[in-house]
Amino acid sequence: MGRGEVLNRQSREMTEGVARTPNRAMLRAIGFEDGDFRKPIVGLASAGAEVSPCNIHHDELAAVAKQALKGYGCAPLKFNTFVVTDGMAMGHEGMKCSLVSRDVIADTIELVVRGHRMDAIFGIGGCDKTIPGTLMPMARLNLPSIFVYGGTILPGEYRGKSADIVSAFEAVGAYSKGLIEEQEHYGIECNACPGPGACVGGSQDLRSPGGGAHRTGPDLRERGERAPGHSCKPYSEWGHGGDPLRRSPGRTGDAGDAVSHRGHRRSRHGQGGGADHRWPLLRGKPRNGGGPRGSGDPGGRPDRLLEGR
Repeated sequence: MGRGEVLNRQSREMTEGVARTPNRAMLRAIGFEDGDFRKPIVGLASAGAEVSPCNIHHDELAAVAKQALKGYGCAPLKFNTFVVTDGMAMGHEGMKCSLVSRDVIADTIELVVRGHRMDAIFGIGGCDKTIPGTLMPMARLNLPSIFVYGGTILPGEYRGKSADIVSAFEAVGAYSKGLIEEQEHYGIECNACPGPGACVGGSQDLRSPGGGAHRTGPDLRERGERAPGHSCKPYSEWGHGGDPLRRSPGRTGDAGDAVSHRGHRRSRHGQGGGADHRWPLLRGKPRNGGGPRGSGDPGGRPDRLLEGR
């Protein structure tokens, strides 16, 4: 971005002029001061929720990101999406809610960013629904965007051996067949997931969205860097990556070209990820105006892509 470029090109529609006096009055109620109305407003979308280990720590990451964004002259506004996690929804009626949640997450972010004329997006996600659900509106809105993966859960330990969520699945079969006793079954259950982070221990379908996000464009991490999923100590180091509006890989929709799609596809195939992660890329194509998917904008509705699945 050039030095003279206006960074609040969208939010100024909401913050400048006599007609926007009521808008500014409401912004003052949430902490805005005179100088803040000229700053770019960054939508800080956190998937933080207490319903799963994958996302329980995301609001902590968002707090660090918010302070860093303020330090770079932005006006961050944090809002939460939500999560329906496969690991807890499976095996009962709740699984019917899992896949559709990805699109609702995407629509939620798009509605908030459009509705409040935000200039950029800083998104935090951590599973195979919140990652694509956060990336899709970045591409649709074609704004400067940064995505942060919340990190993978560290393995636990039981009887001197590594244990993870896959160990818990295996314990179900082993206990059902009488191969292990109740004590071992219970011990694995209590030690498989020791803290926050995405449950990707052996699950390529959950790991591939994080790698795909890195290869597609808006992921903040340098190659090989892995966000901490268990310890909160490194979080403070995340706020030193440079001005997000200038470090961002341009407008995210511009990253949705053939090169980035090939990078995502190679990452997914290399990790053995499911084909399900190809669909969010297609459903996240930039739009030429109109509202969110399902709002009556035929040009922005990729529903036909799912026909015949």
